[in-house]
Amino acid sequence: MLPAQQKSSVAEVQAVRRIAYVQRRPIVGREARTTAAAIRKLKDTTRRFLWADSLMPGAPAMLLGYPVTIADDMPQVGAGLLPVAFGDFGEGYTIVDSRAMTVLRDPYSQKPYVLFYTYARVGGGVTDFDAIKVMQVAS
Repeated sequence: MLPAQQKSSVAEVQAVRRIAYVQRRPIVGREARTTAAAIRKLKDTTRRFLWADSLMPGAPAMLLGYPVTIADDMPQVGAGLLPVAFGDFGEGYTIVDSRAMTVLRDPYSQKPYVLFYTYARVGGGVTDFDAIKVMQVAS
């Protein structure tokens, strides 16, 4: 029998799995290391682990058959937080990179040393909210 916390987590993962089948897109999970440690302990109703570490060097770990990347900038597991994101990030997130670069010569640097400052504008944002799903932790 699974503890109550694991039952709710399994139900949430099954919901994400249904979304993955409906969308027919490559799904990638992103979470922090401590979140990954908690997910590694989850089992399904047949007592199999949901997480499978890769046996090949350089290959990602798998969660429900989908590759997982560890992102330390994701929040830790906590009530009301969003620690896990599943989706096709190539389809749902766009990075905007401006080709223009500004170079500024520092007029106050000591001779013979010259300092240059370079600036480039880079940004990004979610373009398809249906391609990425973020899971919220219940209290």
